[in-house]
Amino acid sequence: MNSIKLLGLVIGIYAAVNGVSAWGDEATGTISDTGFGTFKLDEKGTVRLFSLVRGKSQYEPASWSPTDGDKVTVTYSVKQNKRGVTVLAVQKTKLDKAGPNTVTDLTSPVTATITETGTTGLKVKLPKGQIIKFDYKRGGRVEKVPAGMVDAIGDKVTITFHTERNRWSNNVNFVADKVEKVK
Repeated sequence: MNSIKLLGLVIGIYAAVNGVSAWGDEATGTISDTGFGTFKLDEKGTVRLFSLVRGKSQYEPASWSPTDGDKVTVTYSVKQNKRGVTVLAVQKTKLDKAGPNTVTDLTSPVTATITETGTTGLKVKLPKGQIIKFDYKRGGRVEKVPAGMVDAIGDKVTITFHTERNRWSNNVNFVADKVEKVK
């Protein structure tokens, strides 16, 4: 039996023993690890893996994405995914207390310091110390001021942006529309 099927069996047995229904149950704890379409929740030493359901998992507040260190309440159901593996499918994740790196109320524009650059976007350090990524629009089309500006680590910039939900993970993506070097 492979490890994924074994994990599904363990989750199914856990669900049956602990009275988890297919209609939904709640768990409260601290997010200990986020992945692509998943996060782990530490409930006083018991760590469980939760899977986001594309287009169906909801967040409260809507402008937030789960981040390591967040204290949350998760409403979920036990389901089989397309591969036949039993998973804990997230219906709703409510932020109870933000962790140190959580961004919930970022408004455009924002002034920040570049910490990493790349062809698809850049990472910046916000005034409160959080580091987040701003994606460039598809094809790298972003307005740069002054024209021809090259992003450099340590530069202070003002970023005008909008948010989009990632179609696979349902997380919030920050998308840069304009990057302007601060003089």
